[in-house]
Order: sequence, then C-alpha cells, then structure tokens
Amino acid sequence: MKRAGVSWINYLLPRLSDALFVALLAGLMTIAPRLLNQDGDTGRHLAVGRTILASGQIPRADIFSHTMSGQPLAPHEWLAQVLFALANQVLGLSGVTLLTALVLAAAFRLVYAEARRRSGLPLLSLLITLLGLAAASIHFLARPHIFTILFVTLWLTLLERMREGRPLSPFWLGLVMLVWANLHGAFIAGFCDLGCLSGGNFMGRCQRQTFPPLTAQPHLAHRRRSSAGRLPAQPGWNGGLENRI
Repeated sequence: MKRAGVSWINYLLPRLSDALFVALLAGLMTIAPRLLNQDGDTGRHLAVGRTILASGQIPRADIFSHTMSGQPLAPHEWLAQVLFALANQVLGLSGVTLLTALVLAAAFRLVYAEARRRSGLPLLSLLITLLGLAAASIHFLARPHIFTILFVTLWLTLLERMREGRPLSPFWLGLVMLVWANLHGAFIAGFCDLGCLSGGNFMGRCQRQTFPPLTAQPHLAHRRRSSAGRLPAQPGWNGGLENRI
C-alpha cells in the first residue's frame, strides 16, 4: 500500500516536460498580439474557414478577391482554416491565439520528450529544445504552418520508433500524413524525411555488408593480433614513447 501511494504521488507530481509545456503556453499567450499582427494572412484564413463552416463544403472558386473572382481555388489548408474559424467562433481572436499557443507548446514538448528519451540527459535536452524554440520563434504566427511544426515532429518521432524496430503499424504514419496533408502544404517535407531516412538505412546496410565488423571475422582478428604481437619495438616516435612509458 505504501509503495502504491508513492507511485500515485510520483504520477501527480509535475515533470519537467509538463513544466515546459505550461511555461511555453503562458509565454506564447503573453505575446498574443504579435501572433496575430505580424502577418496579414490570418484574416484570409479565418474568412475561408467561416465560409466552409457556413456552406458545409470546400470552395472550389475564388470568392475572396476582386481581380481573381471566379477563378479555380484549391484551399489545401482547409482543415487548419476550419480549426481557426471554430476557435474564433468560441473565444474570438483570443481563441485563435490560444489554439496557436497550444499547437506550438505541444510541438516543443514533444521535441524535448524525444530528445530526453534518446539521450537520457534532461538538462541538455531542455537546452537543445530552447535553442530550437529560439530559432523557430520567427515563425510563431497564427497561420496553418504551425501545424507543420507539430506534425513534422510527430512524423519524425514515429519514423525513429520504426527505425529502432519497435512494433508500430504503418497505419499511424498514414493517419498522420492524411491529417497533415489537409492542414498545411508543407506535408511534402514528410516524404522528404522518409526518403532521407530510408536512404541512410540503405547506405548503412550496404556499408555493413561491404565492410563487415572485425568481430565477424575472428580469423582475421586473430591474425592481426598475432602479427602485432610479433612486431618488435621500432625506433622512432612510437618506440621511444613505449620505452618511456
């Protein structure tokens, strides 16, 4: 009973990743005006999202501009625009900034969690996450590309788990890509990441086949050790160093 009580207490205590998420969420909400006013596309995304919600269908012709009215339109970010419009309906522009802050905080919490899992160094993982946060901060805007920041992190995490040989159904990759492709056009980066990872694994496999490790050739290893043992100490830098030691 005492051990079970301790486990519950440990479960309820906040972890460093939880503190990071809360701190990022609070910090991003303090710069909410910047998230909205640094870019002029937010209004267009809200207009498209409201149109989709009102009509129940994705527009195929441009009804938002004067010079291109009636021209074919492909709103490939329609799902993100709908999410922004829903947040705006519920909480106004505060809902838009809250959604943006939640997505970004979740993305960098996942970055920290994966870095800590792979390195086992929480403080170093936190430092690397904060460096990445600072580098990406220029893109912290209420626009659909924030979903790519989250989904590219999730995509790479799943690919890494599969590379490690963990039992993971490709269905999850397909589901992530299906949602990502309707959130932002940069989903193509996921296929680039998959190609790079596959190419790296293929090259590594070819290298292992061409240059097998020494432990796979015990007769060669024994021959090299025997030859090294019969070599006399030669004069020169190596020989002099060995004599001094």
